[in-house]
Amino acid sequence: MLVFNHMPLGFLGNINAFPYVIFVLLLPIKLDRLALLTISFVFGLILDMFENTGGVNAAACLVLAYVRPLLLVSSFGITYENQSLKFADVNFKEMFIYVLVGTLLHHIVLFSLEVFNISHVVFILKQIALSTLFTSVCVLLFFGLTKRSKT
Repeated sequence: MLVFNHMPLGFLGNINAFPYVIFVLLLPIKLDRLALLTISFVFGLILDMFENTGGVNAAACLVLAYVRPLLLVSSFGITYENQSLKFADVNFKEMFIYVLVGTLLHHIVLFSLEVFNISHVVFILKQIALSTLFTSVCVLLFFGLTKRSKT
């Protein structure tokens, strides 16, 4: 996280990438719902302890884990419903939608709770937009670089 914190972008200010979102998004599909929520919450809580952020990462990871089955159905459709989904076999468009919506949801919760002041709504929206874009690119690059080629 230290590498991705507060990267200066000139007139846009500082943005953050949160590549740990890939951990929650790529947890095993057949994982029990309670286990998914517990793992995500504990993971977020550990991040909060190291970053001294008071629980915002735990809340954002928990919300993302809670909504994850709905995201999987809406992004991958019948492949997920038939329990035949493997992240290594999905096409880029489906993965892009899944990562973008999941990251956007995570960042809405994270930045809304972090700032928690309606008078800073423009700042919150700017942080959500820029960080979602940057995080999604990082996650998709990671996914693309680690994906096995079919030979």
